[in-house]
Amino acid sequence: PPDCHAGFWYSLPGSCPSQTIGSKNPVCKAGFPGGSCERVSGERNCTFHVERAGEVLLDDLTEIGNYTEFMHEGGREYDPVTDRGILTKFWDGKHDQRRCAARMERLRLLFREGSPNMPDTLYEPPCP
Repeated sequence: PPDCHAGFWYSLPGSCPSQTIGSKNPVCKAGFPGGSCERVSGERNCTFHVERAGEVLLDDLTEIGNYTEFMHEGGREYDPVTDRGILTKFWDGKHDQRRCAARMERLRLLFREGSPNMPDTLYEPPCP
């Protein structure tokens, strides 16, 4: 990737956004249904479609099998002073372009292994 720390944030409106998950009652959901739908029309209640593509577990990506044990053994995912992890190497060289590309390739490899029929890259969004 050209910029190791760049990313995209997507905010997809769910139903009844002013309420917490446990407080979303049928009246609120009917008045504020969110934007998810099967065929996007652009109407206020139909602005996006989502389908499950697969997943990669962070444990698999970082190779930290048991986070509690990792922490008890003195592990640390990343120390910004040393630019390294303790008992893990995943985030070593956090902004190093070569290492960032290797982390992204590992993510793609794990995704392909778990979801072989799905693309492992998507087009860049039109505006950041």
